Amino acid sequence: MSLANGFPGVTLLFAELGHHDPYFRTVTHDYLTAAGRHAVHASTGGLYSGLTAFAFSARAATVRPGDYAVLRSRTDQRIGDFAASFSRHRVSTLPDASQRRKFHDFDVISGMSGVGRHLLEAGPQQAPALAEVLTYLTELTLPRPHHDGLVLPGWWVDHGMDFEDDTPGGHGNFGLAHGITGPLALLSLAWQRGHRSDSAHGAVHRIVEWLYQWQQSDSYGVFWPTGIQVQDLVGAPGTSTTATRPSWCYGTPGIANALRLAGTALGEESWIDTAHAALQAAAARSRTAPEMSQPGLCHGLAGLLVGLEVFRRERPSNVLDESVEATVQDIMRRHQPTEPFGFTVPQDASGLRLDHPGFLDGVTGLLLALWMYATHEPPRSGWEAALMMSW
Repeated sequence: MSLANGFPGVTLLFAELGHHDPYFRTVTHDYLTAAGRHAVHASTGGLYSGLTAFAFSARAATVRPGDYAVLRSRTDQRIGDFAASFSRHRVSTLPDASQRRKFHDFDVISGMSGVGRHLLEAGPQQAPALAEVLTYLTELTLPRPHHDGLVLPGWWVDHGMDFEDDTPGGHGNFGLAHGITGPLALLSLAWQRGHRSDSAHGAVHRIVEWLYQWQQSDSYGVFWPTGIQVQDLVGAPGTSTTATRPSWCYGTPGIANALRLAGTALGEESWIDTAHAALQAAAARSRTAPEMSQPGLCHGLAGLLVGLEVFRRERPSNVLDESVEATVQDIMRRHQPTEPFGFTVPQDASGLRLDHPGFLDGVTGLLLALWMYATHEPPRSGWEAALMMSW
């Protein structure tokens, strides 16, 4: 029941192909059925786990309006009820300084940003639940006092970059997967769909101001840190000289995408300009980034490729065209025809290479990125919404 590496994630590949060739709808149905055997006892979870992952893959598999209608209606109702209750509870605890703040509550992978992205597609029946989620994410951006006299942003969490890491003072996370740019992306997408309020407008501006405050640069151009700690707040912003890996999850491509969405939604052209400049810098930087050994969506080249494709669809340019072609070549150099899935995934800690069928790190997501490139059109199934990439 995982969108990252389980049946729902594999379903996304065949769901996209099924929008092009009816044969693959049968394969899609088989994977949905395999996932559905576990759905009765599944928790609601975030976008990448449990019932929400299952419902997202069913929506991607929908070719005609009536496809999986009962399944989608029932699961969306459960997801909406959970999201509304969870968000109301979190709003009520935000003023309590003793309550530990965790990025799993609000992020794209496990939290309300990802669940809200699914609810955004669930229709008017789930609009009240979506409104509760947006209220929570808006309130989350309000400043929070710190015991050392500092005023922290509301999304500052009380743990380290690893959730199990009890770094004193916590950290502020920039990444799209686990940081504040996940809520920025959802608030911007919702704004574009008509979910607008003065408080949401203020929240978007607070997050973007934070991005500009901590924006850094090197010889390639603009980038952002993965995260900052309390001690960074007492120094001058922009003192780091090392750019993060140009990946979707924590790197500049994901962060720039959220800034692009915000600029488009609120009509701030300069934000869009900054986002495009940052992505082009990340693409150039990736040519000399040895840590970009991963081929997949989350940490690797496929995520960069999706970002480049989405950005050049909005603003075609020779620079982006060249970056796309170079990234595809980098991916194809890793193709291993004798392996079961054609690509293996290196594990940084152990040095092992896995035959990984998953969406987020494995070959399913990689093939979807290559299919987007090969077809020269937006995905018909909407799978890239799981990456907060589409309107």
